[in-house]
Amino acid sequence: MMSSNPAVERPWLREMRVAGEKQATRCDIQATPPPRVAVCIAGAARAMATPLVLASLRHHLLHPLFGADGLTNGSRVFMQLKAEDSEKQRTNSSSNEKSFSSYRENVTKVWHAIHDAAWQEGWLPLEEAVIITGKNSVVIDRAVAKEVSDQIALVTGDAALWKSYRATVCADPEDAAGGKCCQADGHTTETNNEQRLLLNHLGLKWCAGAILRSEARRGQQYDVVMYQRPDLVWWKPMHPHCAWNWRTELLSCDFPACDMAWVAPRHYAMTLLNQAEIHRDCTWQKPQKRPNSFLGRHDCCSSSEYLLFHARSNVSSDAKRGSPMRTNRRMSDILRHGHTFSVLRRTVYKGERDSVCERVMAKQYENSHQARKHQLYYALEAVTGTMLRTLFRNSSVEGISDLALCREAMGLGKVP
Repeated sequence: MMSSNPAVERPWLREMRVAGEKQATRCDIQATPPPRVAVCIAGAARAMATPLVLASLRHHLLHPLFGADGLTNGSRVFMQLKAEDSEKQRTNSSSNEKSFSSYRENVTKVWHAIHDAAWQEGWLPLEEAVIITGKNSVVIDRAVAKEVSDQIALVTGDAALWKSYRATVCADPEDAAGGKCCQADGHTTETNNEQRLLLNHLGLKWCAGAILRSEARRGQQYDVVMYQRPDLVWWKPMHPHCAWNWRTELLSCDFPACDMAWVAPRHYAMTLLNQAEIHRDCTWQKPQKRPNSFLGRHDCCSSSEYLLFHARSNVSSDAKRGSPMRTNRRMSDILRHGHTFSVLRRTVYKGERDSVCERVMAKQYENSHQARKHQLYYALEAVTGTMLRTLFRNSSVEGISDLALCREAMGLGKVP
């Protein structure tokens, strides 16, 4: 039971809804109809089934992105969710890098969250959804899966599939000149980094196949394709379709963690969704001159961010031979205020999950030193903690405290 009066809308939820509606109506005066958008949500489910993540997906992403007619013009959502994520092991090349254990989300909880959003509440235009009961990968047609409902399937996945997409690493740096291998850095060869990268990108590859199947069924291509991680919280509303040239512009950003979301024209998106193949076929060579920026490194044999930059450079090269394409970096001002909701999957290993709201709502958290301390010891990113505090502070309603509302939104307990 949500509250003594379930008709009362939570203040934080009303704030998200109003902001999303305002952003979506910016395009009402446009004569051009909104594009048909295919949204790919792929990766470890983690905190996706929490009310906060689902509300930000609904009000801050889908509503502004689809527009008022988004649910009727053919825009659809595709999901491949893994109940279990992979552990992240500390590497020798980066002593400051965080490590964390594997975390398994409840499959039933994830299934009900998707089912209720699609059929009971009706705001999620779901085209296909696959829930992988472990951390494996699947790129098969969903017809071979065990059907649970009309559009949701449960599969176990293939534990060895990622190995067939591993890059061929040069045994000797001079071998790279022959174009048969890549010069991998320590990040690729250490611990399980390559496995984690490929397990993630095989989810995008599944989306590519699902989108093609949908287009074949409907006899019409999508105009725009978007990808995002399942556990992403949109603290600010997405730009509406009339705010950028969706026919030729790629929405992306240029700093670490930019691989968690992007928006691309349909005719370029398949390259971005098939980054697993780009990694497998990589023959990258280290440049003689070190790039002078993070963005300047287009490396298909290293981290997920560099692989995305490499794929973007491939798209740009293809565009030069056809219609022009450029990267519009407006998404940066959203992503700089929105962090992946890692707090719910990392702090649980230290027994801190149940005290996340208590920490960010405490008075001492206002001190920037305390925020940095929590980021260091509890993997609670300072920006995430600050945004949580901003959203729920002074939001009490009907005698329910800010703290109780925060815990409810994060799936940590029901308000009596």
